[in-house]
Amino acid sequence: MSLDTPSLALRSLLQKTAVNSGLRRGPSGNTFSIAGLTPTAQAFAASVFAFEAPVVLIVPADRDIDRLAADGRFFLGALSGFTEAEAKRRILPFPSYEVDPYREIEPHFEVMAARAGTLAALAQRRARLVIASAAAVLPRLSLPGRMLDAVIDLRSSGNLSPPDLIDRLIQIGFSKADPVDSHGQFCSRGGIVDVFPAGDIEPVRIEFAGDTIESLRRFNSSTQRSTATLDRLSIQPLSDQLEMDPDDPGSVGRQATFRDYVQHVGGNVIVSEPLETAEQLSRLAGQLQSSYADAIERGEVVLEPEALQVSVDETTRWLDQSSAFESLAIDSGVSNPDSAMRSRHVSCQRVAE
Repeated sequence: MSLDTPSLALRSLLQKTAVNSGLRRGPSGNTFSIAGLTPTAQAFAASVFAFEAPVVLIVPADRDIDRLAADGRFFLGALSGFTEAEAKRRILPFPSYEVDPYREIEPHFEVMAARAGTLAALAQRRARLVIASAAAVLPRLSLPGRMLDAVIDLRSSGNLSPPDLIDRLIQIGFSKADPVDSHGQFCSRGGIVDVFPAGDIEPVRIEFAGDTIESLRRFNSSTQRSTATLDRLSIQPLSDQLEMDPDDPGSVGRQATFRDYVQHVGGNVIVSEPLETAEQLSRLAGQLQSSYADAIERGEVVLEPEALQVSVDETTRWLDQSSAFESLAIDSGVSNPDSAMRSRHVSCQRVAE
C-alpha cells in the first residue's frame, strides 16, 4: 500500500482526530471511536497516532497480532523514517502465554521472550507501537523498575567482569550450554563469554581484558567465525516475572500489571473490535475459574486466580475508558453529544494483496 492521495487524506483525517483527542499531549481522558477500518487500515491509523505518542493496540486474539505488527512496522517505519531493524525494536508484539496456568505446561520460549522483550522496551520508554491480545494483558508482572534493571546493556570498552555478567544472565533466565547454538543460552571460557540473546539471528562473543569489554562480535554458531563487530549490545530478560530476590528463585514478582507499563511509557490505549474483545475476556475468565476449580478438586496447592491475573472486570473497566477501532458500523458522527467519546466513520475497502 503506497501513500497515495487517498492515503494522505486518511492520514490528515487521523492526525486531526489525534489532535482533537489529545493524543499529541499523551493520555488526557478524551477518547474516540473510529469505525469502518479494515485490519490494515487499523494498523495505519495506529501508526499515525503512534507517530505522535506511544500507542498500545489491544486486539481480540493472538492470531491478530503478527499481521498488525508487520503492517505497523511498514507504516510507522515509513512515517518515522525507521530502518527495518529500528522498526522491529519499536513496533512490538505482546502475545498471551497460550497455556492454562493450572495445567503445569510451560509457555513456549519464543512467547515468553517476546513478552519480556516488549515489557523491557516499555520500561526503557523506547516502544512506539505495541500490539497486544486481550489475554496477554491479564497476567500479573514484575514491576517496570525491576524489568528495567534486568536489561543488560554492554558496550565495547565498558567495564563489567565475566562473573558478574554470568550472574546477571542466570538471573534473567539464560541457561549454560557449550557450544551456544540456541536462543537463551550462554557459555564461558576464560575471558570469553558467548551469549545468544532472544530475537537475534546470531549469538555474540564478548571478549574481556580483565574487567573491561575488549570486543563484541557476532559469530556463526556452526563455523564459530565472526560475522560482524558491534559497538553496543542489549540483552533482554527471558521472562516477564522476575525474582524479587535473586537469591530466592521462589520470590516471583507479580506486583505490577500491563496497565502499569502503559502508564510508565505514557502510552495511549486503543481497543480493536471492543465487543469481540469483551467477549474474549469474558470467556477467558470462565476458563480460568473452571481450571482453578479442577486443580482444587485434584488436591493441588495452587494460587488463586486473583494472584495470577488481573480480574476481567477490572480489565474491562480499563478498556472501556480507552479509544476504539471497529471494522463495521452503520452510523457516523457523534452519537451522544454528552459523551467524552468522539465517534467517526471512515469508509475503507479491502484490496487484493
